Amino acid sequence: MVKNVVYFDVVANSIVLAVTTGKTLDWRFSGFFRDIVIVAIVLVLGVIMR
Repeated sequence: MVKNVVYFDVVANSIVLAVTTGKTLDWRFSGFFRDIVIVAIVLVLGVIMR
């Protein structure tokens, strides 16, 4: 149960950081999609490889 909460928090934090980083780098609202895709791939690989 605790492990699932920690994983959810890591994923939520990563998505918020990807949105913030993409928004500030491109200065467009849609600029964060690329960063969300990269973060999603890294998180999926992290969960698979653990």
